[in-house]
Amino acid sequence: DELGRLSTSFNDMTGRLAELLKSKEQLLLDVSHELRSPLTRMKVALEFLPESKTKQSIVSDANSMQFMLTELLESARLDSENGTLKRSKINFTDLIREIEQSFSARKQPISFSFSEEDLFIPVDEMRIRMVFNNLIENAIKYSSNSEQPIEVSSKMQEDKLIVAVRDFGEGIDENELPHLFDPFYRVDKSRSKKTGGYGLGLNLCKKIIEAHQGEIEIESELNE
Repeated sequence: DELGRLSTSFNDMTGRLAELLKSKEQLLLDVSHELRSPLTRMKVALEFLPESKTKQSIVSDANSMQFMLTELLESARLDSENGTLKRSKINFTDLIREIEQSFSARKQPISFSFSEEDLFIPVDEMRIRMVFNNLIENAIKYSSNSEQPIEVSSKMQEDKLIVAVRDFGEGIDENELPHLFDPFYRVDKSRSKKTGGYGLGLNLCKKIIEAHQGEIEIESELNE
């Protein structure tokens, strides 16, 4: 009947859209792989050039592109069948101390609040470090005009470990919040380098946390 034909057409359309999205993602992944070698050669060649503002600018752009490719490929690994986590039982307290130390030289003050007791959790340490670095770097980037320190805190709630990164910067409009974990999404539509990266960091954080059977969310208000 008519409803059956409509249902069949809808299913066909859904299937075609899924194939289109998959081919688009595969193209992006293939391009990312292909770009790694020439980018590496370019960075090596730059080392032999005399120091200048032009060289510094090109090196900065090359490093940004390399970081973007790393995030793209890491995200693709998590989506693949072979992208399983490499879990090991680590002392979360030691991990936080090391992250606190790594940010100690930054101009933006950061306040770390966590229990000094040992807390052992089974995680992929490299990827969890990636999440922390990404979230704290984001907080620094968007609160550079604030005198209040960024707050990084953790607490146990029943059988869950809850970690919060809080800044007191410019805040985000509530209409933007649902899209912040989408790949390549930027609040600043001009996509200026001064106001952010490529829009991949939060998407990668979400994939890593969800691969650990965890949850990640953002709460924000404009100008807060």
